Amino acid sequence: MAANNEIAAIRSIVPTECNSYIDLDEPGRYWSNNSGSLICDNYDPKFVNNKWYRFVGGAGRMMASYCIPKSSCSTHRSSWINGDHPTSLYTTVTTTVCMHWSSDCCQRSYPVDITQCDGYYVYKLQKPTGCYERYCDVDECTAGTHDCHASATCTNTVGSFTCSCKPGYTGDGKTCCNGKLS
Repeated sequence: MAANNEIAAIRSIVPTECNSYIDLDEPGRYWSNNSGSLICDNYDPKFVNNKWYRFVGGAGRMMASYCIPKSSCSTHRSSWINGDHPTSLYTTVTTTVCMHWSSDCCQRSYPVDITQCDGYYVYKLQKPTGCYERYCDVDECTAGTHDCHASATCTNTVGSFTCSCKPGYTGDGKTCCNGKLS
């Protein structure tokens, strides 16, 4: 019985948004995608102000915290976070989403809350007011936001990344040991 109470206590501290969000899983959300078709989140019925969203699958894992190239992720105004993601589990930060267009990395902006859940982030996004604007994912290896071991190599993939131990190390890439695993 004590084990069940402990699990219930742990779950009670998990913010609601970590269990109740809308998936953004379209591969076209990945920053380097340029399918030739322009897509606008303003017309996407899943976007409603003040709802929580999570990047998953081919869409990636998180938004960039640096200005990504305009016309990325199959749109004109590409989005990025003008601030940092939270660094502690179950904490939330409030910052700004910028839309890059023309020579202005933050031509248009929207407020955003970001919560760090257990292994992922969720974003309280606003429905964009114009076209062509879209929420985009990033290359975690370049951004340094991956969870590969220090003795591993991070390889970016569409919508995610992989970790592999460097020569002379063994493990799954998230944990690497010099020599044999015991």
